[in-house]
Amino acid sequence: METNNENEEKILLISEDGVEHEFEQVALINLDGGAYAILKSLDDSASEDTVYIFEVDASKEGKTAYRIVEDELLQQRILEEDEALL
Repeated sequence: METNNENEEKILLISEDGVEHEFEQVALINLDGGAYAILKSLDDSASEDTVYIFEVDASKEGKTAYRIVEDELLQQRILEEDEALL
């Protein structure tokens, strides 16, 4: 997924099939040399408590790519790190 940032508070992600999804960044976690964004969907259909975890990859060309983290153990570690920072 590529990003199109309209401002610092909202992130617009465009899926590979061209569907736009708007998110708000809840936290940015650095863990084991990687950067992970915890995002909350601003789409009407999403639950208010649901968050999504993406690996953030900034390229040399200035583009940022977000890849969903599917590994449940890694998700848990990221959420635990976020809790520890609060």
